[in-house]
Amino acid sequence: MFRRKAADPVEAFDHLRAAQELLVSRTLKGLLESAMQSAMILAPAASKAWAVIRGTGSDKIVALKGYGSEYLGVELVGPWNDGTSRLSTNPNGDFFNPNLPDARAKLSSMGVREYKQCLIIPLKDRGIGVRGAIMLDNYSNDTFAASALENVTRWGSIVTSILGGFMDMSKQRSLAWNLTLTFVEAIEAQEFNQLGHAVRVTSYAMAMARELGFNSLEQNDLWFATMLHDLGRLSDANADEVSIASLGYNLLERVGELETARMAILHAHEHFDGTGGPRGLRGQAIPNFARIIAVANAFDTMTTDRGEDLSSNEAMARMREDSGKRYDPEMITKLEAVLKQQKATRELQQGSLFPSI
Repeated sequence: MFRRKAADPVEAFDHLRAAQELLVSRTLKGLLESAMQSAMILAPAASKAWAVIRGTGSDKIVALKGYGSEYLGVELVGPWNDGTSRLSTNPNGDFFNPNLPDARAKLSSMGVREYKQCLIIPLKDRGIGVRGAIMLDNYSNDTFAASALENVTRWGSIVTSILGGFMDMSKQRSLAWNLTLTFVEAIEAQEFNQLGHAVRVTSYAMAMARELGFNSLEQNDLWFATMLHDLGRLSDANADEVSIASLGYNLLERVGELETARMAILHAHEHFDGTGGPRGLRGQAIPNFARIIAVANAFDTMTTDRGEDLSSNEAMARMREDSGKRYDPEMITKLEAVLKQQKATRELQQGSLFPSI
C-alpha cells in the first residue's frame, strides 16, 4: 500500500512558515484549509482533502479541498474517534457503514466511496481529546509514500496545538458576545419599544463594516460599540441622547479592552458639521465607528415604532437631507448599498450580526 519515493517532501517543507500561516488565520475554516494545503504537500499523492470538527453527538465537515462547498456542514461520525492516525483502503467500513443514510448519501455524492487510499489524521489534544480530523483522499493509481503517514501525523500535532488555542479563544469570544446580547436584551426589556433595537443597529453596522472593508478586529470593536451604544440608559433612561452616550462611556471606564468602543459610544451623537455633542467634533475628527453608529441608529429609529415608523425609502430620503450636516455622506452611501443588497426594510438577516472572525 505504501511505496518509497525518490525524495521525501518533508525535506522541502517549511514547518515554521506553514505554522505561521495557521496562526494568522481569522476563521476556523481558513485555518483548516491552510492546514490541509500543507498536509497535501507532505502527502502529494492526495487528490482531495476534507476536515471535520468535533460536535455534540456527531462531527461536522467544516473545510474542503477539491470537493464542492455544498458538503460543508454535513454531520457524520468517523474512524478518527480513537485518535490514531492510519491509512484507510476501505471507505465502506470506515466511513459509510458507521453513518446514517443521510450522511452516507452525502459522502457518496462527494465521491468518498471511490477513493483508493485515505490518510486519516485525528487532531488529538492531550488535555481535551479528539477535536476533529483531516482526511487526505487519493483517487489516483499512485500511492502514498512510506513516510507520508508519519509526516502528516507530525504536522497534525502542530495543527492541533494551534487549533486548540483558536477554538478556546473562539469559545471565550462567543461567551463575551452572548453575555453582551443577554445583558442588552435585559436592559431593553424594561421598555417595550426598545426591544431589538441594539441588534438591528448592530446588524446594519456590521454589514456596513464589511462594505467598508473593515478587518476582523475592527469589526469586533464596532460590534461592542453598537451593541452597547445605549448602555447609559441604565443610569438615566430619561436623559437626552448625548447624556446617555456620556453615561455609557463612563460605565465602561474600567473595561480597557473596549476603549475603542467607548470612544465610539461617547461620540455617536456628534454631527458631521460640528453641531452635535458632547464635544462638537466635526467631519473626520469624529471617530469612524461613531459615524457608522449615527447612521445605523438613526435609520432604525426612523423605521420602527420606537420612532417614526417610516418606510425604508422615506427614512433614507430624510437622512440624505441631513447628509454632510448631521451624517457623514459616505456612511449614508454605505447604508444604502447594504440595504439594496439585503433587500431589507427593517432589519438585516441575523447572519449579519456577528463579526467575521
